[in-house]
Amino acid sequence: MTDYVELLQKGDTTALAAHLKTLNAIGSRMRHLPDAVDQYVDARLREYVQGPGLTRLPRLAVPRPLDSLSTLTLPTLLLVGGQDHTYIQDNASYLKKHLPNSSLHTIQKTGHLPNMEQPRRYNRLLYRFLKDGNE
Repeated sequence: MTDYVELLQKGDTTALAAHLKTLNAIGSRMRHLPDAVDQYVDARLREYVQGPGLTRLPRLAVPRPLDSLSTLTLPTLLLVGGQDHTYIQDNASYLKKHLPNSSLHTIQKTGHLPNMEQPRRYNRLLYRFLKDGNE
């Protein structure tokens, strides 16, 4: 969404059209859109961005919540399944590294739903965290 807003603010119809066509192609699982759709999108975007009634969007401050993780001090428990997707495990490691008062536990032999796949282990970790705080 950030790319879309920036391109719209700049009035760059060519890049904006390419961006939107790529998103539509991805959403429809097509490698590319038919030429007629490409031409239609190009024409509508030019009308919209260059039209007399369009008020340019102000430059928006894009929030970057990950930049402020180190300011959060409350205890945080991070639980991840040992067989979950790699990117989930990477995200959990990133959070552990940037949240100063966090603990990360990997529950082996589970995927994305450790609370359902290993409920006893999950509940033990959660109970200990709630009882003793961040350890």
